[in-house]
Amino acid sequence: MGVALLKFRDGLSTGTAGVAFPTAFGQDLIIENATSGGGSGIASWRITLCQAPPGCARERRPFVDPLSSFVIAESASSSLPQATLTSLGAGFYGCYRIMMEVWTGTSYTGTKDTDIRNAGVPTPNKGIILPPFQLEPEPLVQGLPGSKPNEMNFGSQYWGWSGPQYDVSLYPWRLVNEALLLIDTAGGGGPPLIHAVLSGLGQTAFTLPDAPTSGTVIMAVNGIVQSTSDFSVVGALVTYSGISLPTGASVVFYYWVSTGSGGGSGSYSVIVASHTLASGANADVTPLGWQATNVGRWDSPAAATVSGIAAITGTGMALKKLYNVGSYNITLQHENSGSLAANRLIIPGAVDLIVEPDDVVDMFYDSITTRWRVG
Repeated sequence: MGVALLKFRDGLSTGTAGVAFPTAFGQDLIIENATSGGGSGIASWRITLCQAPPGCARERRPFVDPLSSFVIAESASSSLPQATLTSLGAGFYGCYRIMMEVWTGTSYTGTKDTDIRNAGVPTPNKGIILPPFQLEPEPLVQGLPGSKPNEMNFGSQYWGWSGPQYDVSLYPWRLVNEALLLIDTAGGGGPPLIHAVLSGLGQTAFTLPDAPTSGTVIMAVNGIVQSTSDFSVVGALVTYSGISLPTGASVVFYYWVSTGSGGGSGSYSVIVASHTLASGANADVTPLGWQATNVGRWDSPAAATVSGIAAITGTGMALKKLYNVGSYNITLQHENSGSLAANRLIIPGAVDLIVEPDDVVDMFYDSITTRWRVG
C-alpha cells in the first residue's frame, strides 16, 4: 500500500518525516513524500494547499473556495509526489496547511492514503506559530494504531493543535482558532462583521444588523462551525434548521458585506495607528484613527492605566491587536468606572491585565454587551 507522509525543506534547513516544519517568508518550500523514491505502491498523487496565512495571496476562504482550486501539483501516473511553493509571501505569519493524497492505482484510483501537515512562519515577536483554520478538511484521526502524527507537531511535540474539535478543552472558547477565522478575509471588504447572540432553547431565526454578501456567512455554535446546509440566509434573516440549540448556546455569525460598487478587493489590509498615553490614569482613550485601525502601537512616558477605550461605531473594525511598544507597563482595567460604560473592558478572571513592554493583546468590541473583550 502506498503511504503518504509529508516532509518539508527550504533553503535554510531540511525537516523530519512526519513533523511540522518552521520556515521563513521569502523561502521556496519544497514538499515531498518521506518514503525514499516517493513511496512503494504509489501510482498517482495530489498535493493541495488547504490554508495559508491570512491576507497572503495564497489564502483560501473556508467553505467558499473549493479545495480543487488550490491543488499545487498532481500526477495521474507517477510514484514521486513533490511540489514547490515558491517565495512564501513576505510579512505574512502563520501556517501553510498542506494535504498529500496518494493512490495505489493510476488516475487517482485504488486505495488512498492521506497526510496533512503544516509548515509555519513564526511571528517576529516571541516566535509564535499561529495555527491555521482546521475544519476543511478536518484534522486526521488521532490516537489509533497506524494514525499519522498530529499535523501541528512542531519540534516533534506529540499533541500540537487540533482546532475547535480538540478533545481536551484547553481553550474552552477556542479563541486562537476563532481569531484566525475572523481575519481570514479574502471574502473582500476587509475583516468580516461579527454578530453574537445567546440562543434560547430551540431558537431557529436570527436577524443580523446587516444583509450579508451572498455566500459568505459562517455560523458557529459554542465555537463549532455549522454546516452551510443547516441554515439559510435571506437578506439579513438567518433561518437555522439544524439540531435544536441548547439553552444559552453561544451563536456567532461571521459575514462580509459589500463596500461600494464591486465589493471588497479580496485582500486584508493592516492599518496601524500609534498613540502615546499619559502617565498614570487614562480614561475613554480615543487614539487618532482608532475606528479604522486594526493594530495599535501604544507607549507611555511612565507606567499607565487604561479604564476604557472608545467604542466601535458604524463600520469600524471590531477586532484589534494592541502592542505595547514603549518601555513601561500599560495596565488594562477590568470594568473600571473611570470610563464611560460603553468604553469599558471585560478581562478574563475579572482582574486587571498588565501589558508589559513588547507584549501584545487581542481585543474584540462586543456590540451586544457594549464592552471590549480582551483576550
